[in-house]
Amino acid sequence: FELKYKESTAYNENIVKFHEWRAAARLATKPIEGLETSGVWSPVKWPDVNSCTVKQIANKQPPGKILLVTAEAAAAGDKSAICRIDLKPIDLDDKKEISFLASHNSEQPLKIAFGLLATDQYYETVPVPVKGNGWYENTIKIEGAVFKSAATGFLNFDQELKAKDVKMLVILVYTTGAYELKIDGIQLK
Repeated sequence: FELKYKESTAYNENIVKFHEWRAAARLATKPIEGLETSGVWSPVKWPDVNSCTVKQIANKQPPGKILLVTAEAAAAGDKSAICRIDLKPIDLDDKKEISFLASHNSEQPLKIAFGLLATDQYYETVPVPVKGNGWYENTIKIEGAVFKSAATGFLNFDQELKAKDVKMLVILVYTTGAYELKIDGIQLK
């Protein structure tokens, strides 16, 4: 609209309203800070994905609500996963990374990745190793060709997120061992 009608009388007469509409549209799709604290999370029931449980609990340090994900040792697949099932569309247009705090009780680092459903295409980030026995801040890039997707048979992390309107958020934990994982402060920056 702006490019096509910028020199028109209609544009000049409605410029304030136009910018209000644009601001309202952007605000409606801005991510909620701390995506783990609101909404409904559920274990993912995909083939070759190990079962797990997820619940929101109160935490003393860091204070507030956190996600608690637990899984028993399993051999069916190489990962377990949880999904935010009531996510309103999020605009990732100006976002470069996902950051989160995590703590777990495993002896070995857990590899954690995020899955994003955008315009009916599923994309998955590169897993990051997360140390145990303490709270650690982690970041995962979401800008550029850093995803794997169906376009490459989920083999290579060389795909760019084509649509920036995300409808589903998945957290994947790559391990076959038992674990108790706490997640806090999920933010899109």
